Amino acid sequence: MAEQKTRRPLHKNPWLWGVVALIALDALFRFTPLLKRIPEPPPVVATLPDFSLVRADGTPFGRADLAGAVHLAAFVEDPERAGAVVGPMLRLEAYVLEQAPYERYGDELRLMLIQPGSPETLSALAAARGLTDPRWTLVGGDAAPVIRALASAAAAAEVAGEALVLIIDGEGGVRGFFDAAEEEGREEAFWRAMRTLEAAHEDR
Repeated sequence: MAEQKTRRPLHKNPWLWGVVALIALDALFRFTPLLKRIPEPPPVVATLPDFSLVRADGTPFGRADLAGAVHLAAFVEDPERAGAVVGPMLRLEAYVLEQAPYERYGDELRLMLIQPGSPETLSALAAARGLTDPRWTLVGGDAAPVIRALASAAAAAEVAGEALVLIIDGEGGVRGFFDAAEEEGREEAFWRAMRTLEAAHEDR
């Protein structure tokens, strides 16, 4: 008679624990970004003055047009160096679109580029760099006063860099400056912007 094999207890089965480990690792990678990026809503560090700018399509854009959304914005002081700002902002856009929480709010989280120039200049920049998605708002015109105010606020916050990304809430409050050229800065900007949106929904 052939010797009957002894069955190994289920809890000692290496294949079972291998599957459990894979499931645990998958959950860890899915939720770790959420766990490490749920800060408090950042405080307002500056407030934009009333302004009258113009979009790339020629329509006016003022402070009231910020309502109902949170903008991840960048400003370009020298249009000839726009690439130094646009490149990091495109990497920020790619990061934003990869994050599941982004889908919760849709177009309430937007991307903005502010620089001096005519609508034609802005349209050419948008076409050349692929900033044509509706989530983008390019504004120009006499943008120098707004840019000076933002640069002054950044200096007061002791933040420097050519590719600063700002969180601007629906009331024109600037909620901080982050370095869009660095991966950590882009992550921090996104998750704090999401927290700002969540807080706005809680207050409604």
